[in-house]
Amino acid sequence: MLSKEWRAYLALKHIISKENPGVIHNFTVKANIYGSIAGKYNSHAKIINTINGLGQTFIDRRVKTFLVRTITKILWYWSINLSNVVYFLNHDDEKLFKRFIRHPKTIITPGHGIDLSDFSASKINNSKVKGLLNMLKPKRNELVITTMGRLIAQKGMIEFWQAAKLLKQQYDNLVFVIVGLKDNQNPSMISNSVIKEIEKDGIKILWNRDDVKEILSISDIFVLPSYREGLPQSIIEAQTMGLPIVTTNVPGCRERVKSGYNGLIVPKEDYLALAKANKKLIDSPGKRQLFAARNLMISKKIYDQGKIVKLIIKEYRIYPK
Repeated sequence: MLSKEWRAYLALKHIISKENPGVIHNFTVKANIYGSIAGKYNSHAKIINTINGLGQTFIDRRVKTFLVRTITKILWYWSINLSNVVYFLNHDDEKLFKRFIRHPKTIITPGHGIDLSDFSASKINNSKVKGLLNMLKPKRNELVITTMGRLIAQKGMIEFWQAAKLLKQQYDNLVFVIVGLKDNQNPSMISNSVIKEIEKDGIKILWNRDDVKEILSISDIFVLPSYREGLPQSIIEAQTMGLPIVTTNVPGCRERVKSGYNGLIVPKEDYLALAKANKKLIDSPGKRQLFAARNLMISKKIYDQGKIVKLIIKEYRIYPK
């Protein structure tokens, strides 16, 4: 394992030495560490890091991974101080890192944005929508409640399943959909046996989709019961498609949703609260419509990809060496 990581670092170091870039912009934990160290000591590049989220490094609490987590955190904090600029996607992560950051300039940015000219209700593929309606929503009065993410416990997939089971006992017009991918490398992956149980309980799982716009366009409520995020693109996409949101009171998620304004926020790992919040929206079409309208407004104001790209490129200016 260590030799594999060392080879990865040496390969990156070789590329940086050969190409001599003016700017190195790193994303994700491993790239933040390797890219910052290799860039600092093998080039004169301006180093920029984006903290996409803290993920497994901070969520995983298993004793057997304690040493790896500790070493990763130390290297991460140290390497970030080798950069010139650090982008954060939420204030919680910035606050955590600020205790350790000494030199870099820090900036909060609302994710990587979204192409509002393409990702919109006006650009959906009608033939795909028709196929989805035939598959998921055969009855006109049915409500579709959707979540998206990797099939891992940390995305709240178990809570979504348990909440769905409760609600299906109370209503006969609900369709629950998980749009996701398997992640066999993640310690909290959902096992195949559990996936079979989820499907057995009537929750539909759509794998590896290229019709996210269309799925969201036929959805009535979007749910993300994650344990922690940087800034969830799935929430941004759901907002852009005009959906009310139910999510958890965790970093990244609470940054995008104000409870009672454009969605509802519940405690993480609490399927009863998740079911209760969904029930409020199921029983109130007017509230769903109000939250949806506000999310469309937020998306147009904040998530325009062109504006965010300009913000990022502004920091690409290379200072005199």
